[in-house]
Amino acid sequence: MSRMTPWLATPERVRRVVVVGAGTMGSGIAQVFAQSGREVCLVDVDEDVLLRAAERIRANLDLFVELGLIEVGEAAAVRDRIHGSTNLIAAADGADFAVEAVAEDLDVKHDVFHAFAAHCAPHAVLGTNTSGLPITAIAASTPCPERVIGTHFVNPAHVMPLVEVTKGDFTADQTVAAARALLTAVGKKPVVVWKDVPGFVGNRIQTAMMRECFNIVEQGIATPEDVDILVKNSFGFRLPVIGPFESFDMVGLDVVLAVAEYLLPDLSASSEPPRLLKERVARGETGLKAGRGMYEWPQEKVREMLEKRDRDLVRRLRDQMREPGQ
Repeated sequence: MSRMTPWLATPERVRRVVVVGAGTMGSGIAQVFAQSGREVCLVDVDEDVLLRAAERIRANLDLFVELGLIEVGEAAAVRDRIHGSTNLIAAADGADFAVEAVAEDLDVKHDVFHAFAAHCAPHAVLGTNTSGLPITAIAASTPCPERVIGTHFVNPAHVMPLVEVTKGDFTADQTVAAARALLTAVGKKPVVVWKDVPGFVGNRIQTAMMRECFNIVEQGIATPEDVDILVKNSFGFRLPVIGPFESFDMVGLDVVLAVAEYLLPDLSASSEPPRLLKERVARGETGLKAGRGMYEWPQEKVREMLEKRDRDLVRRLRDQMREPGQ
């Protein structure tokens, strides 16, 4: 294991960022850092993917301009700060911060982190956007595992405020502090996950809800459409304002305990994926990409839904940024 450097890059010393993987997540992450005034090299093995990433970033910025988050000139400056490349070694050379957003394949990630360790600046924090692989396993193949950390952005990364900062078994506390400070400086809301557990925090909560949603539909209690309407117009409507533990305290922990005692025994506690989910996947009904999942998804509906999602989320981000103290 390499000796810790006297300091890791403070936010003001992070001037060059390398992002590997130019898909939806990688392009959004690159945009985040470029909007903060930093030079970004966005790397992918496929030139066509890089071209699509540039088009995606342009469309994202156009929407930001339309909804008043940034000015036209600022959008152009952001685009100018992002440089596409197929050469990982040249892109990583001297970078002050690195993050990968490649396929969820441990061997592929190991190759990327070998390049990071060899070519990024010795003070650079090395981040992974993995949503499922252990940070410890990704770091284990590098000579500097103390500098490797999970930086899990939420899709769409250029809009959603949260980043899960996950500490692997070898990650130094100094690295946690440096990553958290940088992400705060670029306008994100980092949350530290202190144990390298499957799913980190966000996916654990979402998966628990997924299991009960499918259970409700399988039992004929409600339709998928009505489950979606219920969530969006009840606790989902409230969640941006009041988090779960704030809500528990407002209700009263005695009431929460009473509900848990009678309701938990009736909820799904299965350790297997829901039957309905497995059946749909077995039939190739995998969602938007297949044109059918729990709903029918013709291309026009997909386009309309994604446009509405992005527009609504950007409006919410704009309103949050305008609130005092944000």
